[in-house]
Amino acid sequence: MGRRRTSESHPIGVDSISGEELETPGRLGMTILPGVKDPGRWDRDLGADLRRLSSRHGADVLVNLLEPKEFERYGVPDLLGFFDDSEAVAGADEATLRRLLTLHVRRERSEEDHLLEVLRSGHVAAVLRRAAELWRGKG
Repeated sequence: MGRRRTSESHPIGVDSISGEELETPGRLGMTILPGVKDPGRWDRDLGADLRRLSSRHGADVLVNLLEPKEFERYGVPDLLGFFDDSEAVAGADEATLRRLLTLHVRRERSEEDHLLEVLRSGHVAAVLRRAAELWRGKG
């Protein structure tokens, strides 16, 4: 069996289409699952992949195409936590906070009352508290 590929040995890349081709601002990119764990093949680091997507590729929105049960299967249960768990945002950086808020707004388009649910859960409040910490320089 071949050597396992990691975030260090195989930095995450993005294949993208320019905004000009899409006739829209920005660009649309597709990549492998950040942080994926697949015995014998992948042993990626979620944090390293997310940081590289943001800093190297300018990603500010992460759209997930996995079913909830697949997060565990592919070894990234923490990624799901960023979308739904108020505690998970405690150490999030500014780019991650932007992605989270954008995700919630977009999910509202397909899931009725999604924003109401995340407001009631305290998740949006946690994101805003973390943003305030970063703004004040305490993060």
